Amino acid sequence: MLDRRTDLRVDKIECDAPSLRYFEFDHGARIECQVDSPCSWCSLTDEDRKAEEEKLSQEREDYRQKILEHRIGILNSLKVDGLDAHNRSIDLVVSTFTEIFNSDPDQLNSVTKFPCAGQKHALFVPHHGQKGKVGTPIDVSADSSGYSPHPDCEDLLFSLTGKESGLRYSIELRFYSERAKLLAGKMTELMEANNFYQEPQPIAGSGNSFIIAANDYTPLRHFVEALELMSFRVFVQGKDGERDYICIDPKQGISIWPGDQIVSLMMSLRNDLSTSLEPSMYTLRNQMLEGCALMPFLRGNCQISIHRLHAYFIAFKRMSNSTSHSSSVDSYKLLEELQGLFSDPDYPTNANQLASLMVQMDDEDDDTAFEEWMLQEYGETEDE
Repeated sequence: MLDRRTDLRVDKIECDAPSLRYFEFDHGARIECQVDSPCSWCSLTDEDRKAEEEKLSQEREDYRQKILEHRIGILNSLKVDGLDAHNRSIDLVVSTFTEIFNSDPDQLNSVTKFPCAGQKHALFVPHHGQKGKVGTPIDVSADSSGYSPHPDCEDLLFSLTGKESGLRYSIELRFYSERAKLLAGKMTELMEANNFYQEPQPIAGSGNSFIIAANDYTPLRHFVEALELMSFRVFVQGKDGERDYICIDPKQGISIWPGDQIVSLMMSLRNDLSTSLEPSMYTLRNQMLEGCALMPFLRGNCQISIHRLHAYFIAFKRMSNSTSHSSSVDSYKLLEELQGLFSDPDYPTNANQLASLMVQMDDEDDDTAFEEWMLQEYGETEDE
């Protein structure tokens, strides 16, 4: 009698079981699903399959939440007893990370797809042998590979993808925990000194004259900024999958605590295409123009149409021309105009909109406009 598993005359079923749990095994070898001996998945009615799919979906979601809880634990390791303001900034990092983590429920733009060369990240596979992997648009791990190990520091590696571009970014972060602990030990004294500088103070020998100490001159700001509690390096996925270093400074002045800067950096990279429109984002915009943003489209990892991507490139060219040939006031006026256009997620909806954008770029390339700006700024043109 022929073994039904090897009998070529037995018809096999095109099995689409979503988990290994539905198969039968013989000494570790999977038994093929056949007409006369289907797996438990193929034996289910349509109604039962739907119930099983819902069960599997809930399992994936539960597993994803476990991943999130673990990642939040890694971020909370940056907190330090006695540095309440710093800890609140880490809470903001956690909430921003969570928001990005949950922003892609369909897993269209996961960091587990098309990883950078040399990037260390596990593929998240749910329990019970599910085939579908759990992908997230951002991840963080304790990883010191980017820095030389130091006992007084904690090193983290963030990975995230651009929401529209699909570009992969990584942030190597070093937290100088020993410095933070030393600062925490002197916070009472520092805050007492800080309170002194919050009120106008009389200048000795100057009669009724007063000096108002701005926040920039408080002892606490001096200590936090000089100690540099965190440092980081940013990398973007290059055209061949390699990691290219990019120089990006987070926005200063909002807070003295570095956690707020990390939040600004995460949001800037997550919204990388719109961020690149900003006049000051020269480095990121140049990376886009050099072709990094095109590769995710070719790899099938870009979530926008080729027309919207092309419109962004035209906008990048216009902003580059503006920052080179126009005043900062004009550049920020252009930013408002471009942000208004791209605030519509369906822009451009027709070829005429794109043609209008290109005509405006041609007008801005006119040398006459540049000469008029030179005359206004410096009183002379290049020829003169």
